[in-house]
Amino acid sequence: AIPCLGRAFSDGFGQASFSRGFGLTTIISLPFVALGVIGSAKAGANGSFAPAIMAVVGFFMLAIVLGLYSATGPKVGSAPAVPSPA
Repeated sequence: AIPCLGRAFSDGFGQASFSRGFGLTTIISLPFVALGVIGSAKAGANGSFAPAIMAVVGFFMLAIVLGLYSATGPKVGSAPAVPSPA
């Protein structure tokens, strides 16, 4: 999925706004990374990784739902990233 990330940003935001879309995604993912670090530290201290694993499963399920929603095709009013040749 990672090699497709650049293509998805280019298609979704357009080539001119690629860096803005990538930065926005990085800002959105930052809290999840922080929660992962804090959760693994707490799980290591408690001796049980079950809550951390269940949280990751929940995040994966959310990602699947959002991925399927975004894969339904272009939304109404969206322009293609690359104009078709005339």
